[in-house]
Amino acid sequence: MEAINKPKRPPLTPEQKQRRAERARLLKSLVYEMWDGKPVYYAGYEDVLKGTKTVEQLMSSSILQSRLAVRLSAYLLSVLDLNIYDVLGNEIGVQFKKGDWRACDVAVFELKTLEGQDETKYAWVPPRVAIEIDTKANLSHVDSEFDYYE
Repeated sequence: MEAINKPKRPPLTPEQKQRRAERARLLKSLVYEMWDGKPVYYAGYEDVLKGTKTVEQLMSSSILQSRLAVRLSAYLLSVLDLNIYDVLGNEIGVQFKKGDWRACDVAVFELKTLEGQDETKYAWVPPRVAIEIDTKANLSHVDSEFDYYE
């Protein structure tokens, strides 16, 4: 059996290497969440890669989404015992395991579960309540949206 000789590609130029690195950084910034080790990108991420939209256009909240998040948080803060619970928001990251993390618009945690966690990192415990107000995720590659949300 003869080996098939593929033509060798010429090495990348420094400019090509730089463009690839920039595209990889951009693609990494467009990850909304990680689900079972696979990136879930913001809906419309392709438009950013094409240059027709900015990253900020994808990631920004609408007025309605922002209003709902603030009002839900204010309500929860007014009715919960803040000696037991904390209400966190602003797309708080929750990491379940390496390569598996989600972002919550509003989350209610028991304070005792957050003790000892590095507050500059994602939470390593699930919240008691997680609220997603508006999904910005591109779920075209997900078999079941229910499984993703669950």
